Amino acid sequence: MNSVCKKLKKDIIIASGKSDPYKNEFQPKDLGLKSSDYGSFSDHCKRGTTKSSKWCGCGLLKRVNKQRPFKYILIK
Repeated sequence: MNSVCKKLKKDIIIASGKSDPYKNEFQPKDLGLKSSDYGSFSDHCKRGTTKSSKWCGCGLLKRVNKQRPFKYILIK
């Protein structure tokens, strides 16, 4: 896992507070995170899941809806 993925995972866990990001879907704005600080949240999905997921191979997030704005859950 690269440093951006590690930072994103840590920031999601901290920002989610009492909500469990492994079970409860979220958008970056729900957590007060600026997605552009991490590239794009879709970059951190499993390779091939989204168009931009080819840029980051860590597969940290899973997109749970097909319509924008996308929502995610943490998978690692």
